[in-house]
Amino acid sequence: MKDRLETEADFLQFAALDLASDLESDEEDILTPDGLLTEQYVTSDASLHYVPTALADRLTPAFLHGYIVVMQTVLQILLEDFSSGDGKCVPTVAKVAKRVEDILAGRAKSFASSEGSEAREQAEEQEQAKGKEESDEAADIAVLKTYIDAGGKVEYALDAITDCAYEKSPVGGQYRRHLHIREEDADFAKEVGNLPECANDLAFKLVRAKLGLPEEGMGPHWIFLSDDEDEDEVDEDTLYEGTGKKADAS
Repeated sequence: MKDRLETEADFLQFAALDLASDLESDEEDILTPDGLLTEQYVTSDASLHYVPTALADRLTPAFLHGYIVVMQTVLQILLEDFSSGDGKCVPTVAKVAKRVEDILAGRAKSFASSEGSEAREQAEEQEQAKGKEESDEAADIAVLKTYIDAGGKVEYALDAITDCAYEKSPVGGQYRRHLHIREEDADFAKEVGNLPECANDLAFKLVRAKLGLPEEGMGPHWIFLSDDEDEDEVDEDTLYEGTGKKADAS
């Protein structure tokens, strides 16, 4: 299960960062005149579907990047050594919130700045590298503060990661509906084939409870039609992007 969550956290933060690179362009379908992310942009970023629609008027680029920092913080914890068996790499709500608090207070480094530290240490221009690290850290703290002050919670990132991992697993709706998801899971199974099996590898309700989340997913909160759905055929059982959840924006 740890490997599933780690894989999904890495994918979601990478995909969100890649998509966020478009924010530097002047395309009209990215930002509204008020500087908020458009619904079309939210459609494209699966992780944002787990941010409540009540926060739609706060979805600025800074909010988005703060949210990405939280996802990266979850990944950072998942990547920590688990050989000690002390639960150090388990990203509970409390642990992620404490790490976020430490980043804001300067007691811990964010994922982006710490990941690049080894490369920077090997660079010839040490002082320039140090300045870049400090700049990255300051930027992460600024957007993280924006996210928290605007009502963002670490639970939204954890909900996105656990629910998307569930949907792509053999017990999830996307796995049943999409061939490419089943192929990706087959590749994942090969990668972790040498690891010992656990009876709870697909026990997502149990895992969510252990992480401090409700057993049932809180999101997704945004409702969009998938490519093969007809708007005229929407009813109360309309599926959310191939998942087994009924349309419910609450």
